[in-house]
Amino acid sequence: MYARNLDEVLANYPTAQAVIGGQNYNKDSWTSALFSKAYDLAAWRTVLAWNNTYGYLMVTNGTSVTVPNLKVALQEVGLNPVNSIVLDGSGSTAMRVVQNDQIRWYGSPTHNRYIGSMVRVHGIDWFK
Repeated sequence: MYARNLDEVLANYPTAQAVIGGQNYNKDSWTSALFSKAYDLAAWRTVLAWNNTYGYLMVTNGTSVTVPNLKVALQEVGLNPVNSIVLDGSGSTAMRVVQNDQIRWYGSPTHNRYIGSMVRVHGIDWFK
């Protein structure tokens, strides 16, 4: 749902225990001084997208992605940007993936940074 704040979400979903917030791809939505500069800034980006079957948490691997470029990239892989939200980016963007017992990092120049909020996918014992 589109909401301006947590109170709007809880008014519709009073038992919600987790909320993920972000931005859309419309430049007019990026109105604060900080956000308006970030819209056209090439940086690491994180996006949460979904279709009728799956959810996708994606990070870019490099600093050459603006918000408009991110929208195009989603379309190129067959996802509808309407069904996605742009999460934090730049140094706050990181994804840790375990493949064949090896930890791989994507989407950030640093991997030892404090993050105030995160999306964590779990259910297997990789996260120790």
